[in-house]
Amino acid sequence: MLNVFHLTHFLLLGRLLQLVLGCAVNCSQKQVYIESIMSMEESVQRVIMEAIQVGQLDGKRLPSS
Repeated sequence: MLNVFHLTHFLLLGRLLQLVLGCAVNCSQKQVYIESIMSMEESVQRVIMEAIQVGQLDGKRLPSS
């Protein structure tokens, strides 16, 4: 059974993945990461792209320091 504790960790892990993917496709080595993503199955590419887009939208909603 999935309790609140496990759900919270699952959501945080998903957010961490979004941040890492966002960094990968925006860093100076982005071409390497993008080529790696492009070599994956199309369904995987779609999921990764969606995670990146959602992560970027979430980042724009955060208040600036």
